[in-house]
Amino acid sequence: MIFAAFLMAAAVQMNCSDAATQTDMNICSYEAYQEADKALNKSWEKAAASAREQSPAAFKRLRDAQRK
Repeated sequence: MIFAAFLMAAAVQMNCSDAATQTDMNICSYEAYQEADKALNKSWEKAAASAREQSPAAFKRLRDAQRK
């Protein structure tokens, strides 16, 4: 948990287009992962809401497909 906070704090000050060391690349990679995870979660919420509007069975199919 402390390491994640350190990475986030360091990533704010870093120019990821010019990452030169492995540590820099790790920090930038973590930042990119966090952004991608947020986008994926937003997409899932949108798809889940749409499926829930259709029917409980539609949501179950979506959830089952997501877990495979």
